Amino acid sequence: MGSQGVLWSAIGIRAAEWSGGEGGSGRRVTGGAGAGGGGGGRSVGDSGVGLDPGSEERLFEAFYTTKRNGMGMGLSVSRSIIEGHRGQLHAASNPDGPGATFHFSIPRATPAALHGDPAPS
Repeated sequence: MGSQGVLWSAIGIRAAEWSGGEGGSGRRVTGGAGAGGGGGGRSVGDSGVGLDPGSEERLFEAFYTTKRNGMGMGLSVSRSIIEGHRGQLHAASNPDGPGATFHFSIPRATPAALHGDPAPS
């Protein structure tokens, strides 16, 4: 499984946790995929409590967690992997209702990158 598959799985697991897990409280988890602008993207959203105002960037800091037993490493590691592939990962509260959505995108690999040549700066 490539890095996108690993991340999609990790974000999907997080979405189940955000929505209340098995037998949740009527919250919904949604996902989507898109391609455009020379790359691909994924999104996972829920209808849970949403994000605290101003916490959108702090969520990606190492050791920051909102969970009682969390380590605060999952989103930090995910963002590092995605940025290592010249991609982006961000989160936002849903504009039309409760919950939040996490989006990530990774540019399409060039033939040079597939042969181990460094990415352009």
